[in-house]
Amino acid sequence: MAVSGEGRRNWIVWPAAAAFSLLALAVIHTWPLTVHFGSALPYYHHPVSGHEITFLPQGDYLQLLYNLWLFKDALLGNIPLFVNPYEFAVGKEIWDPFNTQFLPLSAVFVVFALPFGDIAGYNALVFLSYFASGWAGYLLAFYYTRSRMAGAIAGFALALFPYRAAQLLGGHPNGFVAFLLPLFVYSLERMLAERKARWGVVAGLSLGSLGQLEHHLLLYSLVLGGLIVPWRLVNPLDASPGPPAEQRLATRRVAAGEMFFLAAAGGLAGLGVAAKSNTSWIGAVLFVVIGGAALLAAFRWMTGLVERGDGQADLWFRRAVIAGLLPMGVIGLYGAKIVWPDLRMGPWPAVVSVGGAVMGLTAAAFASRREIFDRLRGWVVRVPWAALLKASVPFLLLAGATLAWGWYVRNQNIEQSLAAGGRPLSQVAAYSPVLPDILDPRHPEAERFIYPGVVLVGLAAWGGWAFRRERKTVLFAAPLAVSAIVLSFGPNLEPHLPFYRWLYDYVPIFHYPRVAGRMIHVAAVLLAVLAAYGVLSIERRLGVRAKWAIWIIVAALVVDFAPAKARGMALVPG
Repeated sequence: MAVSGEGRRNWIVWPAAAAFSLLALAVIHTWPLTVHFGSALPYYHHPVSGHEITFLPQGDYLQLLYNLWLFKDALLGNIPLFVNPYEFAVGKEIWDPFNTQFLPLSAVFVVFALPFGDIAGYNALVFLSYFASGWAGYLLAFYYTRSRMAGAIAGFALALFPYRAAQLLGGHPNGFVAFLLPLFVYSLERMLAERKARWGVVAGLSLGSLGQLEHHLLLYSLVLGGLIVPWRLVNPLDASPGPPAEQRLATRRVAAGEMFFLAAAGGLAGLGVAAKSNTSWIGAVLFVVIGGAALLAAFRWMTGLVERGDGQADLWFRRAVIAGLLPMGVIGLYGAKIVWPDLRMGPWPAVVSVGGAVMGLTAAAFASRREIFDRLRGWVVRVPWAALLKASVPFLLLAGATLAWGWYVRNQNIEQSLAAGGRPLSQVAAYSPVLPDILDPRHPEAERFIYPGVVLVGLAAWGGWAFRRERKTVLFAAPLAVSAIVLSFGPNLEPHLPFYRWLYDYVPIFHYPRVAGRMIHVAAVLLAVLAAYGVLSIERRLGVRAKWAIWIIVAALVVDFAPAKARGMALVPG
């Protein structure tokens, strides 16, 4: 098919404009790195006054430069591949003799380091990270919204995101490879939607690269992927949004009395969980609100599964579902511990509530077994299992190899180090942000710089609200974004919200990460997607006038994420 002149021009103008914009923003965001490109390395995002340019201070950037240089030294023939003979060289190696030499990032480093020198090679990676994060964010947001401006704003947000920039300029690998997280989500989504093996290869290689370079992001990518796959099997990306609100059946309407009793049961359950977890009164209030909202949402979702249009049958089904959900309020008996802390009730409130819920929901399922069976059969027939499994083979092989490598590293390296058995929760708390940190747009500490941006959060909130019914992706991304922000504080929100401690206690491998703040990378991706929907909503509402509003948003985003001061530069001897 011939490509029109306008289409050909778009393929040239848009990438060129995006690349130039990202280059300009990278220069501003890393200043004065450009004027010291071949003589200094960035060592901190917020240097102490008077030390903006200094001679070779200590920092993680030196360790990263060494790791990148090691592969170059092997290519030059000075050492064999996949060894580390210099570090811990005390006669008998105390570290595992096999070393990945920081591939694949070191391979990109070599491309620039061989002709231009190690300092320029490292700084080239710094600039390339802005391009990579921007393009990965653009691809993901454009895939969801089909709006170039929405994709561009998501890309700018991920490229300039404060935490990524602080990690990048401090020499932490996660700042360089943060783009692999949105790239993984993008390729996984395309693999599931299009059933093409090549996207499974990209998703698997993204995971494999994180397995070599950044284990925090690898863990978070695995969790995110484990949630995306079942969600997309039930809610495919190309599915129609469903009938308009005025055409929805009576099963989705909730009477005031039903809302009251369901919210009360959920609130009691939340109060019981809060008391059982020894939360503060603030935490108890939050649990009550979350419990009530969760039970109402569960009711609406379950009644929406069966849409028969028969008013009497719908009434009986709705009552059966309510009878199944109300017993959850029995967990509220644990709330008595707030008044009598030494009260012992054992597991019986939970057993009774779960037992009652199972009986009630079983009765509801039995009453609507035919409709539920028809839905399940339709779902099984609708999903192209053969094509999906065939496309997933490369991804499963690469993901399996990544997990096997991670298991090897855990047994051979981590379990032989100070991190054996995981990090103490007190150590995680010491390295995690506290609540005021999220409000500081110029935080001097890289690990606590989790400011998400007023503009980005505002756009994300607007996009989530505007598309809460039309796009299933919003229903998936919004609660995960909030959860990622909450978990980025680690255990420092206790005793108000003990979610991190629950994961720490019960989820395998979750007790190994020391820096919980890196969870903000996940929140950044999800907020960027929701912000893209916010831009899409503005485009729909304003039409041709939207471009001026969007340019104002871009300027506000850039200003919001602007650095507080000149970056710290470490002068390196020749």
